Amino acid sequence: MEPALPKARFLDPRAEEEAASAPIAEAANVPWDRLRERRHELPQPAEVVWVARTGPEAERAVATL
Repeated sequence: MEPALPKARFLDPRAEEEAASAPIAEAANVPWDRLRERRHELPQPAEVVWVARTGPEAERAVATL
């Protein structure tokens, strides 16, 4: 079972392995391919900043939701 998301406003959509090897301070890791099943855990109202290594990773996360 995955830990619940904190009340973070910064979310990291990278794969778990990549996020673990180069963590982004204050960002909760939610891999983009798991977003649909975990979107109910996102803070509401959902004003979230996606932080990732590249723009396309963040864009893919936004498109998933």
